[in-house]
Amino acid sequence: MDYNQLMLKATRNENAAGSLKPGEETRVRFFFTLPDTLGAKTLYLSAGSEGRVFAFDVSGAK
Repeated sequence: MDYNQLMLKATRNENAAGSLKPGEETRVRFFFTLPDTLGAKTLYLSAGSEGRVFAFDVSGAK
């Protein structure tokens, strides 16, 4: 599944956009539209093929 390239602000349903200064941090939410028939259990996120991989349980997502 391809990433839709959109991020939402952490506490509002608004697109997150802009640039951060060095050392500045922000919180965002990624979202994906999954087909109803997919039955996803785990979402894996990584940066590149050799980076750290993060696994998230999405079995209860609606």
